[in-house]
Amino acid sequence: MAYASDVTSSEIRLDFFYDLQQREFIIRFESRSQTAAYQTKNNEARIFDDRRYEAWLPMTREMRYLRSSSLGMAVVFDSEDTAKKWRDKSVLGDLVTFDRGVHGVFFNRSWTQAKLRERIGDFRQSLVVPYPTGDGVTRPVSREGRPTPERTGIDVGVIDVAATRQSERAVW
Repeated sequence: MAYASDVTSSEIRLDFFYDLQQREFIIRFESRSQTAAYQTKNNEARIFDDRRYEAWLPMTREMRYLRSSSLGMAVVFDSEDTAKKWRDKSVLGDLVTFDRGVHGVFFNRSWTQAKLRERIGDFRQSLVVPYPTGDGVTRPVSREGRPTPERTGIDVGVIDVAATRQSERAVW
């Protein structure tokens, strides 16, 4: 009997997001083992305890804008060299050129098992190595060390408790 993970033609769908506040690109996989396999190919990818299906990637400052469609998402850069570097680092993207020589990296939403395995390796045996926070609660953290807002659908903002406590100590 063939298991779904053994069928090379079955479709895998990836989702792509961008956290505007933290300037991080997010790839959501269908399984934790796919996310872990991706992390082994891209050592900048972070996986959080409470978001094990997602790989968070820091975005370069040379990103100009994002283009999203039903087929996937393109990240557009200032130069072709920057696009090539980010394509190589991100593993799953393909270099594209738009009108007037604008260069980007396109991420396709639909993959076959075989094509995804070709890019990230054998994800059936991958172990998840989450990014711990130490307090029992996992929050994605930006490169500046600030927590990202919870995904509640409502933008409530983030209060930097540590900075608030330090300023209170300075007053007392």
